[in-house]
Amino acid sequence: MSKVVFDVKGAKELAKQLDTVSKAGVTTKDAERQILYDIAALILRRATQRTPVISGNLRRNYQVGSNVSDKTGDAVMHRTSDNVSLIEVTSVERQGDTCNIYVYNPVEYATYVEHGHKTRPSKEGKQRWVPGQFMLTIAANQVNGLAPAIVARRLNKILRELNR
Repeated sequence: MSKVVFDVKGAKELAKQLDTVSKAGVTTKDAERQILYDIAALILRRATQRTPVISGNLRRNYQVGSNVSDKTGDAVMHRTSDNVSLIEVTSVERQGDTCNIYVYNPVEYATYVEHGHKTRPSKEGKQRWVPGQFMLTIAANQVNGLAPAIVARRLNKILRELNR
């Protein structure tokens, strides 16, 4: 399972913007949830696009949640008429100053496709290594670089809505 850590530069400016948002009646939890929604949706979209398709089972079963151990997912996924996935995050795990949300795939063979695996020995007794696809790892790393821009865009959108 991949764990994504975001390092947001400009924390003082972010704190000022969050203070402005909270004074206007929008809670920081709402802002955090919206930002995490944007990040999780982008990771999910990119991981799904990179996932190889044989039966479609692996691609269909990505989940977003605050707790991976319960295997239920804390997000509601909707499909629009043009087959675009929309996510509504329903809970966020908080540990001190850190907010966590997980994008994961509970399918039994997901880790083997993600990280690679050995095959059974052939009749000649040789084993072969099947390389991993790293769908979720690559998606998380790509989005990690975009996280500061995603945070800034969402906060600007919230501030614009408050100024109306």
